[in-house]
Amino acid sequence: MDIKDKRQLSDAEATDLIKNVCKVINVSDIKNLDKTTRNEYLRQLKKEYHLSIRQIERLTGINRGVVLNA
Repeated sequence: MDIKDKRQLSDAEATDLIKNVCKVINVSDIKNLDKTTRNEYLRQLKKEYHLSIRQIERLTGINRGVVLNA
């Protein structure tokens, strides 16, 4: 999935994106990854795909502070 524009994705679109980028079955599975891998995926979702910190937090269940500092 190639997202080049900066429009905000719907939660359904963002869920599919997270599953594809992070190679997980459920978006909440990203919490079970090791810290380094998890943070790399979070950085990628924020910088390359322009997902908001709050949207990542809401969909994955990862604390906003963790997403912010990744």
